[in-house]
Amino acid sequence: MSHRRILRFLFGVFLGTIALLSFSFKGVPQRAIAAESAAFPALPFSTQGAQIVDAEGHPVLLRGVNWFGMETPTHAPHGLWARDYKDMLVQIKRLGYNSIRIPFSVASLYAEAVSGIDFSIGENADLQDKSPLEVLDVIIQEAERQGLLILLDNHQLDDQTIPELWYDDVYSEADWIDAWKLLAEHYRDQAN
Repeated sequence: MSHRRILRFLFGVFLGTIALLSFSFKGVPQRAIAAESAAFPALPFSTQGAQIVDAEGHPVLLRGVNWFGMETPTHAPHGLWARDYKDMLVQIKRLGYNSIRIPFSVASLYAEAVSGIDFSIGENADLQDKSPLEVLDVIIQEAERQGLLILLDNHQLDDQTIPELWYDDVYSEADWIDAWKLLAEHYRDQAN
């Protein structure tokens, strides 16, 4: 596959992701949104025409937020210096969202430590002495308990810049693919 075709494919995936996470709720009663967000959809998802449906054929509306930070030098979702991660997930759910986009860097998956977390706040002690991948594990597991879906986004290679392509002079295309293989294997039994 040529680089141009790969770029077009990745750009299409990017636009599709943005479209899914950018729904407008004009004309949708708030109680309908709240009622729909109470139940975790039956997995796996598939499509019927232009709709995403759950395993039982019910339409799925993804309402998402972005929780950045794993792609930065902290290697952890931001805000954990001020709030408990479980409390943040409860708030996301209470506000009617059902999915969280978590951008990460390839560098963060292989890093040994996180920063920017106040371990004395609430349940954040659960994250102490964990690698970035282990912090991600804890957050994803709690998100599942809260009925929240996770969309992982390989946002960048290192912790500083977004490259023009999915590889650069430091990280090869194989490194990028290996990162996705690592995550696919690591989370293969994680339902959300």
